[in-house]
Amino acid sequence: MKKTLYIIFVLCSSLIVAQPAIQWQKDYGGTDYEILYKIIQTSDGGYVCVGYSDSNISGDKSQNSKGVSDYWVIRLGGSGNLLWQKTIGGSGDEYINDVWQT
Repeated sequence: MKKTLYIIFVLCSSLIVAQPAIQWQKDYGGTDYEILYKIIQTSDGGYVCVGYSDSNISGDKSQNSKGVSDYWVIRLGGSGNLLWQKTIGGSGDEYINDVWQT
């Protein structure tokens, strides 16, 4: 069974919101386990998402695991299209929980 990292963005144009409208939603992940820790919007309107992954190449994962759990950095365009991703880690467990734009 595929375990998937779910990313749902809800964007609205009003300060008083009873039921926000979903602009888009996508899911990303491999066949193992992924956890999302932080999403930031970049100055070009896209997004950078960071978390960790236990999956090898499968689903949306394009790189094998380096160990047990690895950093997984995903770059998305403004409409949620996957632009690039990077799996970073060693032979053990690595976790990332924050990201900043410089």
